[in-house]
Amino acid sequence: MAIHSCHAPCRGRSRSSGTGLQPNWSVRLLPYRRTAFTHPSFAQGSTVTSPPIRRVALGQDLAARAAAARPHWQRPGFQLAAMSADEHAAVDFTNRVNGQTLRRIVARFGWPGHSMVGEAGCQAALEIAVHCDYDPPFQRTLLRQLHAAVAAGEAHPAQWAHLLDRCRVRSGDPQVYGTQHWFQSYGQLVPHPICEPDRLDVRRLHVGLPPYEVSYERLRRRHETAPSRSVSDVRPAALADIGRCAA
Repeated sequence: MAIHSCHAPCRGRSRSSGTGLQPNWSVRLLPYRRTAFTHPSFAQGSTVTSPPIRRVALGQDLAARAAAARPHWQRPGFQLAAMSADEHAAVDFTNRVNGQTLRRIVARFGWPGHSMVGEAGCQAALEIAVHCDYDPPFQRTLLRQLHAAVAAGEAHPAQWAHLLDRCRVRSGDPQVYGTQHWFQSYGQLVPHPICEPDRLDVRRLHVGLPPYEVSYERLRRRHETAPSRSVSDVRPAALADIGRCAA
């Protein structure tokens, strides 16, 4: 599924800016910059410190977990449709284990940003967060933490846009940035409903995403390999437009 957030009101349930689901992004998303990692919940802004070796290990662990799961996350839609129930259960178990690891990190440090776990670790944390669909409240918590990290220059706005879309699609709301798609039974990859589609590329530009047609064509080539038989619709959660968020 694909969902978009937008600066103007759109149809569907509204969300307060405090939830991180529909913030005034034009005001609150600051220009992307690098800063020292600061825990978003510290009122005085005291910087969280942890031994450099520990930070490196956390980043490496997140990156390894995402790398191990990525072959499934990026499978073509028709292959996902052909997976057995046991195979889907195994992937779901892995997503839950990875999510628990991210939960422990966020509980102690806040979102694992660039200065804490490196760019690869931060990207891996995003990919794991996008696949925490089994726990929507936790996924929304991650969205708020990631939004704070973006404001502090510790994550890229495009990463927040991906997770925002995922949360909105899961809530039944139209997505804002057009990052979420699903593979339909007739073999076509289609986006989940998008808020104000005529302004889609303007919003994508503001968060560092390429024009929608560029991203869609890349996804289409991956997923629209015509199967030899009809397949059932694939669960939308399986087809997030991840890869490099700003690519």
